[in-house]
Amino acid sequence: MYVNEIDAAIGQMIDNVTGVPEMTFHLGKGVYVSVNKTYPTVDVRQRWKIPDSNKIVSTKKGISLTYDKWEALKGTFPDVRESVPELETTTPCILSEDHQNQEGMLRCSNCNPFAEPL
Repeated sequence: MYVNEIDAAIGQMIDNVTGVPEMTFHLGKGVYVSVNKTYPTVDVRQRWKIPDSNKIVSTKKGISLTYDKWEALKGTFPDVRESVPELETTTPCILSEDHQNQEGMLRCSNCNPFAEPL
């Protein structure tokens, strides 16, 4: 999920075709992938919301991969799929029945981990 989008973001950062300094993809819960111009890496990191604040910040839990390391990691994906066949039949929550309206998505703690209760 998002592999093609991350690759496209890397290409845009390398080619400097967009004025956007960072592209971020939400994987679920509080885990995000970021690609930015300042640091030529793919950053996979847990984020959290500062209590009594609207500020969401990155934690130390995660990894920064150079573009070469990202390519190497992508090369292992077929082996992971083979080792964990359940991944092929797993449905992302965004495609589930209760996400077919905005309220369902907003109530989902995977899709919207830092939301205030409705």
